[in-house]
Amino acid sequence: MNGSALGRKAAQAAFLALIGAAGGLVIGFVAFAFGGLIGRSGYTGQEYVGYWAPQEYWWMAKTFAAPVGAVMAPVTYLGFLQHVPLKAAVVSGAIGTLLGGLIGALGSPLHAGLAACSGFLLACMLVSDKYR
Repeated sequence: MNGSALGRKAAQAAFLALIGAAGGLVIGFVAFAFGGLIGRSGYTGQEYVGYWAPQEYWWMAKTFAAPVGAVMAPVTYLGFLQHVPLKAAVVSGAIGTLLGGLIGALGSPLHAGLAACSGFLLACMLVSDKYR
């Protein structure tokens, strides 16, 4: 691999890390907020339908979801999605993450995070098969 190809891969990885962190932050907030609104916030004594504490959801999203997105996005794309157009990979990954996070939020914040990661990987596998 020559220097320009290596530089291009590094630039792609940095861009995807930013996209993954931003997506993790926004989608994590939505999933955690959904869990709180349905009474699954994970805070003892504060779980009731309609519980709204956006500062807690932002904290969870920036502490957990954004770093995971910043790592998973470039590793997944550069690992096995290079043949997929970037827009298709990002959109399908975001949809899978959102659906997984919302389904997991029915359980707890931990389930939301694990299901979001699973949804992301499932969406990536499906889009990878589509573009083969």
